[in-house]
Formats: sequence, C-alpha cells, structure tokens
Amino acid sequence: QLDAIEAERAALLTQNGFDADALQPKFRCPICKDTGRDGSHLCRCVEQRVRALRREELMRTAPLAGSRFDNFDLSLYPDRPVPGGSTSIRRIMENNLVYCREYAANFGPGCPSLFLTGNAGLGKTHLALAIAGELITRGVDLLYIPSQIAFAQIEQERREDPDETLGAMLDAELLIL
Repeated sequence: QLDAIEAERAALLTQNGFDADALQPKFRCPICKDTGRDGSHLCRCVEQRVRALRREELMRTAPLAGSRFDNFDLSLYPDRPVPGGSTSIRRIMENNLVYCREYAANFGPGCPSLFLTGNAGLGKTHLALAIAGELITRGVDLLYIPSQIAFAQIEQERREDPDETLGAMLDAELLIL
C-alpha cells in the first residue's frame, strides 16, 4: 500500500512539472546525509570543513600576505662574522631560509618537527608563516596559534571541554606555535 502511495505521489509531482524525488531531502554530503558521522567516525565532509575553518582563522590572525619566502629580506642581517666565529648572521639566516623553503616543499607525513629559536625580531615568525602560506595552498591541515594563547585556552578549557584546543592542536597535520 505504501509503494502505491509513493508511486501516486511521484506521478502527481511529475504531472505538475517536478522531479519525482522533489520532496526528498537534498543532502550536501551523500556519505553522512548531513549528520557529520560516517558510522562511528567523523565524516570526511566535517573534516574538510574543520580544515577550511582553520585556514580561515589562520588568514584572519596571521599576517600571511606579508610573510612569504620571496620577501624575506636578508639585507636586514649583518654580513660580518659573528663574534668568535667565521660565519655571518646573514649567512646563517640565508641557510635558515633555504632550509625552511625545502621544509615546506617536502612537507608530508613523517616530516620531522621544526623548532625555530632566537631573540625577538630575527624572522622566526616570518619563516613559520611563510611555511604555513605554502602549505595552505596545498590543502595541508594546519593550525597557527601563539603559544601563550594556546596554553591559556588549554588551561581555561581544562574544566569545561578539555579536548577542544588540545584536540585541534593534536589533530592538525602541522601545528605552528
């Protein structure tokens, strides 16, 4: 009886210029039917949306446009040997620039961590954001968050939702603190 009613409904829709399935829900994601779950796992559509939101957040909070490899100005660094050494700061920074470019170009699963240290104003953030800019264009799931903010959020969420910030940090393919 139900089949007959559905056939009648489809016929009425068709007679009135509609597709037979016009009253059926139109899901954005055919895998999860917009539930966000694929069995017991998050659906790929949710993971893709999370990645897109992370990229949007990074674009809002980080000066990516001004932090590229091609505008890293080596002339800002002295070209004289460091005290007690034979290499200039400019040469060291040039090596760092080359290394970071290669890191971005070869980034993938199993890629080692990169730890940039030094005093303020030496170009660490510029190089980290240049890496981020390169990888965002390749669709890498990355998260950029200043360490002070990350630790403050983790502490705040410890009592409320302990996995939100820390989970996002652990899930990212690349985490830039």
